[in-house]
Amino acid sequence: MKPILVVVYRKRKNGKFYLSTFTDTHVDEILNARKTKPLLPYTYEIEAIGVGSVFINKYKEQYKIK
Repeated sequence: MKPILVVVYRKRKNGKFYLSTFTDTHVDEILNARKTKPLLPYTYEIEAIGVGSVFINKYKEQYKIK
């Protein structure tokens, strides 16, 4: 079983923060720039990536995500 990946990203440079969780993927699949169908579009800016469910609450508080 793979651990939970928590990703914080923005759709625009000064836009609001969004949080997504992935369960059956590897960190390299999110960061791979040559993937033909990426999990997050290339235009999104990734702010933080954490491995484990501990990061869900931590990133919600840090980036003020509801």
